[in-house]
Amino acid sequence: SHVRSGRYLPSVEGSLCYLIMKCLVCVDGSQHSKLAFDRFLDELANKEEDEIIVYVGDEYIDNVYIEHAVIIREEDREKQRVLLTTVADSFVQAGKHKGYTNVHGIVKIGSIRETIIATAAKQNVDLLVCGARGVSGLTRVLLGSTSEYLIHNATCPVLVIRK
Repeated sequence: SHVRSGRYLPSVEGSLCYLIMKCLVCVDGSQHSKLAFDRFLDELANKEEDEIIVYVGDEYIDNVYIEHAVIIREEDREKQRVLLTTVADSFVQAGKHKGYTNVHGIVKIGSIRETIIATAAKQNVDLLVCGARGVSGLTRVLLGSTSEYLIHNATCPVLVIRK
């Protein structure tokens, strides 16, 4: 019988079954996220069978309230969505260029940490992948680490790829 190299899990009957995964890969366009994305695709994912969802998110741009006046930021939000979609599309194309057949993007605007967790749950992913920027010191104390938050709050395994 033909045995593929890759990920196998024991089945109930005791035989091995091949593991096909649905993965949410979080990127932000930074060099760190590009390195994590490339490393995941090059070293861990399966080109023919895994589903790769590229997640790109950003914080919501709120309206500005100044002395009883409101500055509506709808135009800024639309520019933000276009930019994020461009980032997602570039990562999707990079995945397709590497030979992945089932790769697509999702763009979300809102609290980044919460939207990643919600997207992973809604998409019922098997694995959440993110890079680590290496934030330290006071910044980490004040803002926290997104990867740490994901590790503690995701309902699926989280793979953090460091530089």
